[in-house]
Amino acid sequence: MIIELENQGAASIPSEMDPDGQGFVYGNAVFSSLSTIDAIARERGLSPLGAFMFEDAMLFADVLEDALEADEKSQSNEELEQAIAAKIQQVSNKPEQDRWYDPAECLATVRKMRVYIHVDNHKEIEDRFFKDPQLAIALLWDLEAYERILAYAESQNTRFAFSI
Repeated sequence: MIIELENQGAASIPSEMDPDGQGFVYGNAVFSSLSTIDAIARERGLSPLGAFMFEDAMLFADVLEDALEADEKSQSNEELEQAIAAKIQQVSNKPEQDRWYDPAECLATVRKMRVYIHVDNHKEIEDRFFKDPQLAIALLWDLEAYERILAYAESQNTRFAFSI
C-alpha cells in the first residue's frame, strides 16, 4: 500500500531509508495486515489507515475479471463475483473530491501506531495479531516510510491517498 501525492504521483521510499539506492520498497507489510492494523487503530481511538485509501474502480474491475476466470474453472465463486461487482458500483459512484486526503489526521495515526507497536506492545502485537514475528518489524519499516512521506506532504500542503 503506497502513498500517492496529489499532482505528484506515487511517492518513492524516502532517500534516508534507502541511502544507497538499493530499490527498497514500503507498504507491503501494512497492506498484507491492513484489517489487523485498522482494528488496532480503532481500539486506540485512531482513524484506520484504510479510511485514507483511494479505491480505484478499474482495479476492482481487474479483480472481478480474475475472479470470473477462476469461476469458470471452479463454478463456485458467484458470491465473490456479486460482492466485487457491488464494490465496483460503490467505488464508481464515489465523488472525485473524496480522492485526496489531508495528511495531518493520518500522520497522527501513523505516529501513534509506531509508538504502540515499537515501544508499548511489541511482544503483545506479535503474540496477539501476527503469526510471523518479523511482521512487526516490517510494519515499523512501513510506518516509518509513511510518517516521513506524510510529514513531507503536510509541509508542502499536499494532499495524499493510499493506493495499492
